[in-house]
Amino acid sequence: MLDLASFCNHSLLLILNLHANRIRYLTDTSTHRCALYRSLLWLKLSQNMLMSVNMELFGRSTHMTHLDIRNNKIAALADTFIHRSLEMFDVDNNRLVKQSLCGWFLPKVTTLSGFEYNQLETVPLCAEKMINTTMLSLSGNCLRHFSIETVAQMRGLLMLDLSYNGLLTVFLGSVNFPPSLKTIYLSNNKLTSLDLTFILARSLTVNADTNLITSFSINDVSRNVTSLDMVNNPIDCSFKTAKDREHAQYLKSNDDTFVYKYIPSDLSMLFFTNVLLEHLDQSMLQAMPSFITQVLIINSPALKRVGVPNAAINLTTKYSSVRRIDIVADSFVDYLSISKCELIVCITAIQMRCGEIWCTVVDLKSNDDTFVYRYIPSDLSILYFTKVLLEHLDQSLLQAMPSFITHVWLGQSPALKRVSVPNVAINLTIVYCNVRIIDIVADSSVDYFSIFHGELVKIPRTVRNAPRLRFLEISSCKIDHLDLASLCANQHLHTLMLTTNKIRYIVNTARQHCAVYDSLLSISLKGNFIKTVNIALFNVFTMLDTLFLSGNKIRTVTGRLVNGSLRQLRLENNKLEQLDTCQWNVPTILLLMYYNNPMKLVPECLNDLQNFTAIV
Repeated sequence: MLDLASFCNHSLLLILNLHANRIRYLTDTSTHRCALYRSLLWLKLSQNMLMSVNMELFGRSTHMTHLDIRNNKIAALADTFIHRSLEMFDVDNNRLVKQSLCGWFLPKVTTLSGFEYNQLETVPLCAEKMINTTMLSLSGNCLRHFSIETVAQMRGLLMLDLSYNGLLTVFLGSVNFPPSLKTIYLSNNKLTSLDLTFILARSLTVNADTNLITSFSINDVSRNVTSLDMVNNPIDCSFKTAKDREHAQYLKSNDDTFVYKYIPSDLSMLFFTNVLLEHLDQSMLQAMPSFITQVLIINSPALKRVGVPNAAINLTTKYSSVRRIDIVADSFVDYLSISKCELIVCITAIQMRCGEIWCTVVDLKSNDDTFVYRYIPSDLSILYFTKVLLEHLDQSLLQAMPSFITHVWLGQSPALKRVSVPNVAINLTIVYCNVRIIDIVADSSVDYFSIFHGELVKIPRTVRNAPRLRFLEISSCKIDHLDLASLCANQHLHTLMLTTNKIRYIVNTARQHCAVYDSLLSISLKGNFIKTVNIALFNVFTMLDTLFLSGNKIRTVTGRLVNGSLRQLRLENNKLEQLDTCQWNVPTILLLMYYNNPMKLVPECLNDLQNFTAIV
């Protein structure tokens, strides 16, 4: 049970988050007008056990902008609900079968997606009463038949989502049509036909993917339909723009290339879908006009082989059965993307690709490969290495990079075990490598270091060699404990993220004042294995603003928290049964999160901490 009177005197409380408890009913026993009513902006009661709700209780908080009662067991809502400040209302994933909005007045709600994933069998009655709604989503309900006339009076409606309903029929050909509608989603239903002959909208995008459509004529589609997605249907007549519809071809032989002569010379992209050939020979692409620079081939399950001609094009294939790509000698192709296919043979000699933002180096295997650096455009600053074949990436390989490279990514390189970081001013990120050792040279200029999914078992000792380091992240590695003294010398470190490791305990063995005490602003230890935490360990950080201890296995919080700068403390998703804050002195704290813990009572002395803007 939740009695809102429990928070009556919290005049600064902006957010009240009681997500994922066992609340069965809601009440307010206050006998006077609460200070909470003037301050509360956001109320979250999702994932509880509410079966009915008195909507009048929410009207008392006159400044509230967000109300979330998702994932409960609510079977009915009142026909009357008036709130002049509410901007977002979420009641999705409940048990509503029908709903009337005839007595609702929510003038600031522009996005009405809160009825998703209920059991609605029809569009809510009087939907047009939501006068300022621009987006209506009823996805994930039980609608079987739909007529556009049911929402025709929603004059501001721009987007309508009816996906995941099991729709059998849809009628869009009415003179009563929402005048502003731009997009309609009909995906993941059971439609066997789709009539787009008469569409009153000026420009409509229709998404009807993943249905059972077998009856459709692209020649009968209204010119007011400017984009159509029919992927994953027995018949696919998709097009992205009106021009695509004119020039997308179902290729079946070389004779079909006659259509190229009708392509306007101000276009540069050619889009093929439902190619009926097993082998798309290079001659068919070579015959394209020279002004075509981008070719996209998608949704062609018959296609198994592609021959790439000596033409300066960007080639993309997606959702096909392509198993082989043949690229002619000395080809001018500079971009090749193949996805969702069955590729087993690809003949190409490209080792480095450069886009508008970064360059990617693939299969680096020795110092000799650094010759590619000379071809990196000087206006780029990011270099991405993937599939590095070395076990040790020596500092000379990174030292040789052009000086304008400031961000380096190492990714998807299981062979890589050791990285040596040179004395260059770079941001270094390592992702999905088996790195176990990090060497940082003395007095390094590196100021950002991040590693995800590696084999590190502790914070590298050489981190102390990076006095300018501002950001340190080691996530999804094998670190099993944290000694805060290991960062003692990092006088500029402001963010420490050690998430989803295997940390079981925290200590501080430092015997002197550490420089990091006066610099660290944020500590995140989310997703580890901590069971007991001495909260007093963090009192030494005089600038600490946020402390994340969520997603551990914490059963006990010991010690007295005394900190004059801490504003956020996150303890959610642990195993706390109680939290004693009676001896705490944290005058600046604004946000305390402790949801998804097995607590039966509100933490003792919580009312003594009067500066909260959010309790979650």
